[in-house]
Amino acid sequence: MFYGKIDNKKQIDHINGKKLDNRIKNLRLVSGSENGRNQKLSKDNTTGRTGVYYAKDRNKYLATIRNKGKSVYLGYYKSFNEAVRARERGEKRYKYHPNHGRVT
Repeated sequence: MFYGKIDNKKQIDHINGKKLDNRIKNLRLVSGSENGRNQKLSKDNTTGRTGVYYAKDRNKYLATIRNKGKSVYLGYYKSFNEAVRARERGEKRYKYHPNHGRVT
């Protein structure tokens, strides 16, 4: 609203994830897809890293990411750190916001 009329296809994203922080420098106009790439870590997450899951049946960590509404397989890894690195490469590739997966 500060910059004029908002396109109804866009959303206002709070860059730092704090919904009460409405300073102009903390707000950006984005698509729903872009907004989804700046989410905090889910409360249900058990590994502490978005997109990294422990697959008990394989005794490995699975790394995944979402792109254009679909889950993208990034691989199974023996170590948690390898899976995290794969996820980080995916976040760069699909242009996730650096704050994505933050713990607030």
